[in-house]
Amino acid sequence: MMSFFSPPKDPQLLNVAVTMHPNMPGLPSPGHKGTIKSLWAATDSATFKSLDPATLEPIGLASQKTLHPSLKGPLSCAHAQTDPATGDVYNYNLAFGRNATYRLFCTSASTGKTEILATISGNGVRPAYLHSFFMSEDYIVLCIWGGHFAGTGLGIVRNMNMMDALAPFDASQKTRWFVVDRKHGRGVVAEFESQAGFCFHTVNCWQERDGEGEGESLVCEFAEYEDLGILESLYYENMTCEGGNAVTFREERGEGCMASMVRYRLSGIGKEKKRDVGRADRIARIPKRQAGDLPTMNPRFRMRESRYVYSVLNRGLSTFFDGLSKVDMKTGEVLYWDNPKGHTPGEAIFVPDPEGREEDDGVLLSVVLDGFEKRSYLICLDARTMGELGRADVQCVVGFGFHGVHVG
Repeated sequence: MMSFFSPPKDPQLLNVAVTMHPNMPGLPSPGHKGTIKSLWAATDSATFKSLDPATLEPIGLASQKTLHPSLKGPLSCAHAQTDPATGDVYNYNLAFGRNATYRLFCTSASTGKTEILATISGNGVRPAYLHSFFMSEDYIVLCIWGGHFAGTGLGIVRNMNMMDALAPFDASQKTRWFVVDRKHGRGVVAEFESQAGFCFHTVNCWQERDGEGEGESLVCEFAEYEDLGILESLYYENMTCEGGNAVTFREERGEGCMASMVRYRLSGIGKEKKRDVGRADRIARIPKRQAGDLPTMNPRFRMRESRYVYSVLNRGLSTFFDGLSKVDMKTGEVLYWDNPKGHTPGEAIFVPDPEGREEDDGVLLSVVLDGFEKRSYLICLDARTMGELGRADVQCVVGFGFHGVHVG
């Protein structure tokens, strides 16, 4: 006799709960009343979970093969990119095999149809854990950071999780950048390399003219780690005060678990495909303990030159996040929300002022855990000054999540 486990088909049981996508094109819509007709949750796999927009009850499942039959790989990106003008959604699908194959695609908001924009494979293209990517006015940028899977990546199937399938971080393996034309069907138009590193979250990307020439540059902004230590820090034993290894892990490897906020420039992108592999140059860096992760910005400034980044900080004051900051990427100035010790904030959601004109006209919303009183509260901060405008206390603990979205 033997027993075996198969993937659950009940949406209540499947773990898809990283990002929220209201009115996702190409997927079935129950046609709910109101602004949100459908609500889909995503994660770093090719699976989606449908939620009731009113009750948040899981009600259905779908996969990227629903969008296009070629999207048959098991992994994808939790942070799809949405064109603010058209509502079109962009993402990638990663298939394993003798060669890793990344398929970048676009799903039209007007027609619901999906188009493959580029297929990236071949020698030197390794399967990797990529949680986010970049999008500018005309391009998609897929950056393959150092979170490579061992071998062909099929260890995920054997181990049933991504962490155990990752290869040790190799500082000699350069980060690879692929620039894809998203409007004119030219596929990959340029490739770049930079020093080894890792990233969870991108912030923004925009185009600039290259001096007096006809070429363009892309400026890519993101939270950069030196290695994969941040992944190990999220194990229970390394994170909570009850964890047997929490204190020693932070003492020995704490610096490696902190992100710097950086900008890289990709230069020389023109009408003709760039045949040589260029160098991605780091042009700005906000040090660790000043910048953090789970970054957010004013969504009205996406895909154009921006200045302010808001993030959740790890300054080494606890075994988890311990603050919120506003970073001026132009001057390097940093403002903090001076939260009480033992109060742990979650991701900040930027809500723009409907009548605002400046980039920091708006408020930040964050769910904060008071670790001593063992209850949570929602705090509202002035995005310009980082001063508290108000809070709503909750007489219980609100569990930490990953990402949220504000729908006006």
